Amino acid sequence: MSGTTSQAIAVRAAVRRFYRLVQLDQQLAPRFADADLTRLSESLSTSLIGALDGPDPVLPANLVDAHRRLGLSADDYDLLGHLLLTTLLPLRLGPDLLVRVGAGLTRARERVLG
Repeated sequence: MSGTTSQAIAVRAAVRRFYRLVQLDQQLAPRFADADLTRLSESLSTSLIGALDGPDPVLPANLVDAHRRLGLSADDYDLLGHLLLTTLLPLRLGPDLLVRVGAGLTRARERVLG
């Protein structure tokens, strides 16, 4: 695992907050009603923590597949990306990380939307 312990804790908290926002969003909540948010949170947290000191985050196949099964539209996916980036922004982990996360989301978009 990369990043400092405090950064890792902050990322995990941000990812939990992100999925709470997803559950509260009128557009996204129905898509995630039956999703295993604990598993999604852990997978996303691990990916983001690994990206703190390294290259672009690699979104694991299980994370991509889980989101693909949700039947997300392009608008849903874009809203997810927006919520994730705005949740990470206050952590002040640096613009490089936000750019890498945005690039990772862009690369995964086609795989998720199929």
